Parts: sequence; structure tokens; C-alpha cells
Amino acid sequence: TKICNRYGFYKDFRKNFAELEPEKKDIFIVSIDLNDMKTINDTYGHLFGDNVLMKTAMEIRKYFRSSDIIGRIGGDEFAVYMNGFEGDNIIHTRCQFLVDSLSELYKEMLPDINVSCSIGIAMIPEHGDSFVEVYNKADQALYQAKRNGKNCYFIYDGKVSVAAQNLVTSISDTIDSNEQP
Repeated sequence: TKICNRYGFYKDFRKNFAELEPEKKDIFIVSIDLNDMKTINDTYGHLFGDNVLMKTAMEIRKYFRSSDIIGRIGGDEFAVYMNGFEGDNIIHTRCQFLVDSLSELYKEMLPDINVSCSIGIAMIPEHGDSFVEVYNKADQALYQAKRNGKNCYFIYDGKVSVAAQNLVTSISDTIDSNEQP
């Protein structure tokens, strides 16, 4: 995909997060998940599925700055760490453009499968002061977007469903061992 893997994303996130100025409140983490990726792999094969992931990564890159950290955290899940934003409108605009753009891309590539993306968003430091905390909130928002009908984005607001609040993500403090390359 030519973007960071999970370890690279986490490493770059920690570096940028450590340099965060205390008064900054305009940094986001976005969790982007493809809906129905299993259907693509089962119908067209994993090599075609890999092509979908590569095109998705290229599409995500179009809507974010070169200074933003973009990564594929696993499977069909992507994340974006954006810093230095002024105002919340930019996140709404970019996420809506991304949802619409990916929907069109998938219609062209896969006219017989209804593929879309769901996006969950959390803000730093409003929704947490560590990677795990903020990622968990973005993940809760992601699952709320899926419950809202998919093909949309949702910003964590503390009012997500009880099921989402009890969600245990695969992200933890020990994503990769610091002792091993």
C-alpha cells in the first residue's frame, strides 16, 4: 500500500504525540474500515483484494496532507493522524469527501458488490491522552458509524452505544515489542 504498517504508524504517532504542544487541541486520529472486504476476497480472490487495499490507500492519501501519518493497521483497517488543524470543519469535509470518493471507486471496481467505508474519529486531547485511549474512542466511533448504516463517519461524542463502550479493541500498549526490531 506504500503507507505505514501498524508498527510504523504507532511509532510515528508516539513521536508526534510527544512533541504536542499542551495548548493544541486540534489533533485527530481517524479509523477507516472497509465494509464487506471478506466478500471481495471470497468473490474475486485475495490478489484482487490486495489491489483494492492499494487503491484505497492511494485514495486516502489524496485527502490528507503529506505531513499527516497514514497507516494500514491491519486487514482492511486504515488510520490517519492529523496534526496542526484549525477548526473542526476540515475533518467533516475531508471525511465526507473520503466516504464519497471511496464509494465511487468501489462502484467502478466492483459494480456487483456494495462496498463502502466507515470512519471513526476521536480528538486529542479531548478524547484521551494516550494512543490506546484515543484509538479505542476512534474504534468506538467506527462501530457507531457501522451501526448508523455504514458508508459514513462518526465523531466520538461519549454517547456511543453501551456495546461500543464495552468494546475491546485489538490495540493495546504492547502493539509490538520494543525489544525486537
